[in-house]
Amino acid sequence: MKRVIFVLFIFSLVNCSNDESLNPINNEVVIDNYYFRYMQYPQGVLNNSQLDNLVNIIYDEQNRIIKRVGGLLYISPTSGFDYTFSKEIFDSISQNSNRILIERKTTSLNYQIAKFKRTLFLNQQGKITSKIVETTFPTTQDTIDYQYNSIGKIMKTTSRNQFNPRESVFYYNSNGNLDSIVSLEYNRNQLSKKTLEVFSNYDNSINLVKNLNIFEETFYRSLTENNYSEYEKKVFNSNNDLVSEEKKTWNFIYDDNGTILFDVF
Repeated sequence: MKRVIFVLFIFSLVNCSNDESLNPINNEVVIDNYYFRYMQYPQGVLNNSQLDNLVNIIYDEQNRIIKRVGGLLYISPTSGFDYTFSKEIFDSISQNSNRILIERKTTSLNYQIAKFKRTLFLNQQGKITSKIVETTFPTTQDTIDYQYNSIGKIMKTTSRNQFNPRESVFYYNSNGNLDSIVSLEYNRNQLSKKTLEVFSNYDNSINLVKNLNIFEETFYRSLTENNYSEYEKKVFNSNNDLVSEEKKTWNFIYDDNGTILFDVF
């Protein structure tokens, strides 16, 4: 389901350039739910036949995201899958003017989930400047810094991980859509891995998930003007040998106005 919200951007006078007006109001169409397979979730997920397999986005009265319901639950490898979809997994989101905190939780009393915590820091324009990653499975603690180009699109992210720092450069096409990402990962200051991710076969439909850039599974889709339906990932070792390859394609459904229906599959 999609809806129109009114997003109010507040700028102080000293930060406004000549072509910016104070307190502009923009109409932004957003969604309340999506089918998880339409986003960048891992492979090896078993659909839950007892659920709708939709992730629900909950907003507060200021149209800020406060909760995301639905996630992946580890299951026995004997099932032939790594995860299944569960509505007992949710992300709790709290935020103020310069920080967003995301914590993963569960409503179940039958199992515990690994620590998953993200702290995002924002600049005065509401853009993410850095993110602290805390996870216990696998054990990860890292800080990622974000850099933007002259038109406000992310052009580079840098991981501060002391053991395996990673640098990613983002490339866009003439339509403002994400074309590719080249990532370099290092081990003891030596290049250990190169990853190439390519995004293609875009439609002409508006992007309804630009506001979901705070979540890793929807981050790539949030960066585009339209919607890609093909994704390819290649990983190379330090000798530039191809060590793994992944491809994904999506067949989206659209309404009569040509708008993508992320909750229909």
